[in-house]
Amino acid sequence: MRITQRQVGMGMQSLLLIGTLLILIYQIINADIPGNILTTGVGFVLGGVVLFLYWRGWRYAPYTMIIVGVVLSAVIPPDASFTRETVVSFLIPPVIALILTRPAWILATVVATPLLLLLRGGVQVTSDDIPVFVLVAMVTGGMVIARLVTDTAQRDAEANARRAEAERARAEQQARDLAAANQQMEAQLVQQRQLLDLVATLETPASPLADGVLFAPIVGHLDARRIAAITSHMLQAVSAQRTRLVILDIAGVSAIDAIVARGLLDTAQALRLLGCDVTLSGISANVALTLLELDIGLAGVTTVRSPQEALARYLADDGRPIVRTVNK
Repeated sequence: MRITQRQVGMGMQSLLLIGTLLILIYQIINADIPGNILTTGVGFVLGGVVLFLYWRGWRYAPYTMIIVGVVLSAVIPPDASFTRETVVSFLIPPVIALILTRPAWILATVVATPLLLLLRGGVQVTSDDIPVFVLVAMVTGGMVIARLVTDTAQRDAEANARRAEAERARAEQQARDLAAANQQMEAQLVQQRQLLDLVATLETPASPLADGVLFAPIVGHLDARRIAAITSHMLQAVSAQRTRLVILDIAGVSAIDAIVARGLLDTAQALRLLGCDVTLSGISANVALTLLELDIGLAGVTTVRSPQEALARYLADDGRPIVRTVNK
């Protein structure tokens, strides 16, 4: 259970008030001097007023409570001398100051209480009273040290709490930054994928030449990555448009190697699996010589000199006139 400083102050003042009330009852029962009873009664009333003000949140209530405690500790004891009873009364105000205020108030109360007691009765200090002062000094010194340790621990705890809060805020900010960076990276990846798809489409555009015929000109350097992209793109286009013939024109390819040649054959084989014929046009002399040196045949793939020748053959076999399809 967490106890607040306010609850501690209320409890301390209540204990002081109850103790004063018990002393007042004791004085009345034992028919003490009326002056002592009056003093104790006034102290009880002052304690009740301070407790009420503390409960109402008055900022000076703790200090007023200490002052009232000092006065009561010096006035209530019936014998104005340094006895065991007065030694106990010396320690009440320092205990209140230990709980509610700073170490300086502890020292102030331990000095003020015996001074008021001396002024009250004019007691002479003797050598026999030295142990009393030593005892009070030892207890008070312990209270001061305890308060200093408590204040230091509280300051350290508050500093640690502030550092922990700062670290938590920094961690939350880093998490937000990472989330924002992650979203930005995901957006960039989406854009990159879109650009790659666009590049793949632009690398091998598939244009309809007639009903069921796609023309795919291949230009530039070919490698395994681009062959794979061409294959994927052409398969999607053929499947989507129900194409019956694909004309792959490689007139813009100046040189090929074994990997590229086999890749083109694999592309043709994949398209045939979809029920689509493949015609290869535009084979240059250098490419033909390379295929011959590599001993790579084009079995199953029709070759023509130009796309126009491939289209004419297709339409002649189909028995239809040439009708060019215009993209809108």
